[in-house]
Amino acid sequence: MPNGEICPNWNLELRNWLRTANQVFVNQFNENAINNAIAGARGHFNDHWCKEFITIACDPFDRRIVTIEQGAHQPENARGGGFKLHFTGRDNGGYAFHFYVRQLMTGQLEVTEMSYNDHGLKQVQRT
Repeated sequence: MPNGEICPNWNLELRNWLRTANQVFVNQFNENAINNAIAGARGHFNDHWCKEFITIACDPFDRRIVTIEQGAHQPENARGGGFKLHFTGRDNGGYAFHFYVRQLMTGQLEVTEMSYNDHGLKQVQRT
């Protein structure tokens, strides 16, 4: 073997696979995927403020407005391994919510946690 390599390019396929998998994950974070993730979170949170945000976001006739102000960012360790990302939403009162998401095997995003500050105390709600 040239240069003393036993298995040249042994990791080439893995690198390409990882690049492709990560690109697919990043490409899933579009407006439609986030809307679907929020809609899929209906009925999964018991907290009043989390339910209200989701309800407003999913009702096109509600006059109150919620916004998604930041796309997915800030990788964090997930319980049980791996990582999760979150996007930031703001309710009609100006309060920020973090939506923590994971990607299902189908490629869809699933909201697994929501968090917000309630008078300086971080509230974390999990599905």
